[in-house]
Amino acid sequence: MRAFPDPSLHGAVDVSECFSNARSANVGLHSGQVIPDTTPPDQHHYRNTDVLAPDRGGHWHVVSVYPVIYYPQAKECTA
Repeated sequence: MRAFPDPSLHGAVDVSECFSNARSANVGLHSGQVIPDTTPPDQHHYRNTDVLAPDRGGHWHVVSVYPVIYYPQAKECTA
């Protein structure tokens, strides 16, 4: 996880984190059954970036989420 100033929103901070969902299972909302994994192997590692900005009271809120970037484009998210 890393944080850095957002380039387009003054006072906001980008927080990026890498995830691997290779061992997770998706479950159907209606059936409750595990859904077979059809994700290509190179897309189990990805980087997610949230944009956080403070409100007038000093509390931080997620105000935007950048599109997910999958490995190998997100080279910092290796296995």
